[in-house]
Amino acid sequence: MKWLGPADLALQQVGWWATVLLAAGGRPFAATATGLAGVAVHLALRPAERPRLVRAALGAAAYGFAADTILAAAGLVSFAGGGRVSPPWMVGLWAIFGVGLTASLRRVASWPLPLLAALGAAAGPLAYRGGAALGALSLAGAPAVAAVAAQWAVALPFLAWVTQRRAAPLSPSPADAPP
Repeated sequence: MKWLGPADLALQQVGWWATVLLAAGGRPFAATATGLAGVAVHLALRPAERPRLVRAALGAAAYGFAADTILAAAGLVSFAGGGRVSPPWMVGLWAIFGVGLTASLRRVASWPLPLLAALGAAAGPLAYRGGAALGALSLAGAPAVAAVAAQWAVALPFLAWVTQRRAAPLSPSPADAPP
C-alpha cells in the first residue's frame, strides 16, 4: 500500500485544519465529526488492520482526553467549548493522530523512545500554539507550553508503543496446547 503514507499525511493535515477551524468557529459537533471521520476512513480502507487501528485510536483518545483534561482543570489550557474537561473535538484529533502512527507516521513510531520523547516535547507545543493562533484554544503562558511539552514527551513514546505492540490471541491455538 504505497499510497497509505502520502494519503494519510494529507488526511492528517486536512483533519487537523478542519477540526481546529471548526472548533474555533464555534462548531464543536462538526469539528468532532471531522476528526473522527479520519479514523473511519482508515477503518474502511484497512479492514485487515482494524483491531490495531481501533487500539491506536482508542489509546490515543483516552490518553489525550486524560492529559488535556488535567491541563484544562489546572487552568493551563482552555479549549473552545471545553470548560475544565477536554472537548470531544480534541479527543477526535488525538484519535486520528493515533491512527496516523500506523500510517504516515509509522516510521517515526519505530524510533528510539528518547528520540520520540524529544520530538513530542518539541512538536506538541507547536501544534497547540497553532491551535491557539487560530482561536481553538488558549495557553496560559510559558507554564502551559512547558506542561504541553511534558504531556507530549510522554504521549509520543507511549502511543508509539501502543501502535507497535501485537495483540495477544483471544484463545490459544491448537498448536499451543500442551502435549
